[in-house]
Amino acid sequence: MKSYIISYCDRKYEWNLLSDFIPSLFNIAKFNGTLYILDYGLTKYCVKKLSKFENVVVKKCDKKRSVECNRNYDIFNALYDFPEASVIMSIDCGDVWFQDTFYEIFELCKDRIGYVEEQEKPEDERWWGKIIAGLDRVKYQYACSVLQGHNLSGSGMFIGPKQMMLELVGLIKYWTNWLSSDYFGIDQLAFNIALRTTSMKKISLPQTYDYVFITHKDEASYENGIVYDLNHTPVKIAHNAGGRYRVIDRKKVIK
Repeated sequence: MKSYIISYCDRKYEWNLLSDFIPSLFNIAKFNGTLYILDYGLTKYCVKKLSKFENVVVKKCDKKRSVECNRNYDIFNALYDFPEASVIMSIDCGDVWFQDTFYEIFELCKDRIGYVEEQEKPEDERWWGKIIAGLDRVKYQYACSVLQGHNLSGSGMFIGPKQMMLELVGLIKYWTNWLSSDYFGIDQLAFNIALRTTSMKKISLPQTYDYVFITHKDEASYENGIVYDLNHTPVKIAHNAGGRYRVIDRKKVIK
């Protein structure tokens, strides 16, 4: 079984890619597979730095809409580059860093799709509910019928074998087109509808594999550059999500 990670970035977040994501992936998580980066406008300096890594592949992509919506079209095409017997993780790189090894989920997800859920439902009057509320009446009603009672599943990290990933990402593409919107969070919505309308084997993973700090800020802690959960255990994959509302400034600890 071969392990691959696919991510995506433009120049806006290349500092985190070069200074945090890649060093922590290879030096702390000890990842020994191949990293694919979809390039949505990285600087020449960044691309040159990436070319020095033997196990990093950079694939130039056209940015036709926001990266978070554009990515699934290009992830779908890139998946065909991977061997059949491979497990592939799709993960954000502009706001993610690694704090421990995570080999075990590649084995766990060799025959199923893995993802992480948040304790938030579409009927909650929080971020998730607001995203759905932005739809027109017909799409709103359909999204609610599919997602009602389910927790929000993060699209910032999901993993599975090649053929299942092709099927899931194909569905995400379909629902992204159906939603026909491009506001912040629409990619999350397309991912969740795809996830809840497929009969593929799935597993909800422990939150340590995609620990979104902003949704845990009242119980988590951030000390000396490390994110800790409620039990003061370092999480494996820290996700500083939130766009302009990000809680953590990594540049204060990464020199």
